[in-house]
Amino acid sequence: MERQVLDLWAQVLGCEAASIGIHDDFALCGGHSLAWVRLLAGIGRSFGCRPAAATFLTAQTIAQQAAILRSDAKPTAPEIVVPLRPVAQAKAAPLFLVHGAAGTVSAYGELARRLDPSVPVHGLQAPEADDPTATIITRTLPELAALHVTAVRRVQQRGPYALAGWSLGGVLAFEMARQLRQAGEEVALLCLIDSHSPAQLSRLDQYLGTSLPQAFLRDLFGLDLPATASADADIVAIILAQPGLAGRVQPEDAPRLRHLYALYCAHNDALMAYEPTPIDIPVTLLRAEASIGAGDCGWGGLTPAGLTIETVPGDHATLLQPPNLDVCAQYLDAALARRPTTALVSG
Repeated sequence: MERQVLDLWAQVLGCEAASIGIHDDFALCGGHSLAWVRLLAGIGRSFGCRPAAATFLTAQTIAQQAAILRSDAKPTAPEIVVPLRPVAQAKAAPLFLVHGAAGTVSAYGELARRLDPSVPVHGLQAPEADDPTATIITRTLPELAALHVTAVRRVQQRGPYALAGWSLGGVLAFEMARQLRQAGEEVALLCLIDSHSPAQLSRLDQYLGTSLPQAFLRDLFGLDLPATASADADIVAIILAQPGLAGRVQPEDAPRLRHLYALYCAHNDALMAYEPTPIDIPVTLLRAEASIGAGDCGWGGLTPAGLTIETVPGDHATLLQPPNLDVCAQYLDAALARRPTTALVSG
């Protein structure tokens, strides 16, 4: 079984199987978001199952993934909470990292491993993210936030809570924090990772001039393309046309890629229709050095309890990639360390 998984790694990473060890880390071998999408699809085809991100995101080596496939535990039910780094003897309440527009939490795997090892880290993904055959339900951003709040409270019944998210994930975390405060709960940490308020995005030429296919490929896969495609263009055809991806994306990956893009578009619509209201929670904003728009990303008037802005090297797509990721992790760790020590130990 290890050999079958090894061959899949070699295919999606575009390298020789002989150069990979069964204990190598997928991310450190170059396993970016697109490679992760392809690996899950390949495992599903080869082993006749629908692998859940909640299971495989914590298995970063061939040996670990083969062990999961040998077991009887191949969950297929939709997951929202994804344990990115469980802690057996946690000393603090968990950190919840909220998904971006594509609905997945694969971008947070390396970040979770760089944070304080005593803090459990969970990702929150969209309910439809794991299943490329799932019908995408149209939800407002507050409705999606409410689903995540319910999932969070199954893991941690009472606050104080710690929430963070990149891009759309930060806006979702902001709305989740508002709903938790409305329910009488305390939010000890709210961190927005290069997240812009919808009002600011609606005024930015750089954002309005970016097509959805261009934004999708930049945010998920680091591809810098001209804004030539319309929102309803075939995303798979665009990807397959990229010379840099020759041989690394196959036609059989199309269902999962089209599904992620449809989810991305639905979440973008929800984002731009959302009208946030001020909340009485101190907010930390980790802003990319090359981020677009004003320095406060549009949050200044929505954070009367205070907005702390820290600058991370890189742009919107690269601040969660090494070496910029290390700076992001340091700021987030510092914010976690400032939480009240009365936080409930959970998860």
